[in-house]
Amino acid sequence: MKTLITFIALSFLTPLAEAQKYIPLPLECAYWRIESWGVDPPYTSEYVIRTNGDTLINDLIYVKIVGDNQSCCSCSSPSSAYVAAIRQDTMERKIYVIEKDSIIEKILYDFTQSIGDTVNSVLTKTCGAVIIGDIDSMMISGIYHRRLLFAKDFGCLGYDSGFIEGLGSTTGLLSDLVGFEWGDRLLCAGVNEKTIFPDSSSQCRKLVTYFNSKLILDDFTISLFPNPASNGFFEIKFNKQIRKATMKIHDLLSREIESIYLSNSTGLIIENNNLKNGMFIISIHEQGQGVYYFKLFCQ
Repeated sequence: MKTLITFIALSFLTPLAEAQKYIPLPLECAYWRIESWGVDPPYTSEYVIRTNGDTLINDLIYVKIVGDNQSCCSCSSPSSAYVAAIRQDTMERKIYVIEKDSIIEKILYDFTQSIGDTVNSVLTKTCGAVIIGDIDSMMISGIYHRRLLFAKDFGCLGYDSGFIEGLGSTTGLLSDLVGFEWGDRLLCAGVNEKTIFPDSSSQCRKLVTYFNSKLILDDFTISLFPNPASNGFFEIKFNKQIRKATMKIHDLLSREIESIYLSNSTGLIIENNNLKNGMFIISIHEQGQGVYYFKLFCQ
């Protein structure tokens, strides 16, 4: 009986021990695509930050972080702006940052913290004191990553926020923790041109941007109420009758959120709780007429 009990105990503890192993942040050819949003126009925009080689500051080696408005996910693409420098201490389970135009090192992430601790990070400077409300793990590329979740009783945080080992923050790598009326949200991240978050099937390098380059026909427009949409509920009206068409809604990772068949329609009401804060793409494939693309903003 003792042998059986020992075996069960060890079987239970082994996964927990595995989960406690620190997962380092990727610092070579890594990128994060981030969506900035707010309550005022233009509502949302996107940018990418990525690692860009080493630099020496105060006799310590740091990794440079640069920002790009358009290019993504290539280690060889030219950088548009230097943003910060970071270094990682895997033994201490901490990541440090030196912000642009500064030589002072600050704590970016501290993964030694526990439930009830005040978050120890420069990213709280806008939000004030933030408390760790829970600790769990999430699966990324088949591996469980430790996650520090923030308490929700802070008005500064408009949605579930937290720090994730091996990834950064739900707001992005370097974005302040705000999210009530404006803020940043991590869309996806990758290493060596391969997406690792939210999952390997997501196309972080090939987001739905084709609506910017394809012709949108002038004879067809839509109106949206409320605008921006709220809580996944909104009404769409067309300026003409759609005889036969399929309307689809995609997120910026090219994932299909909704597909609706239209027949002799001049509008419709949509209620979909999967539409969170951010920008989505509406495509209307009208039989014999082509494809129309529109932006949809939700808050």
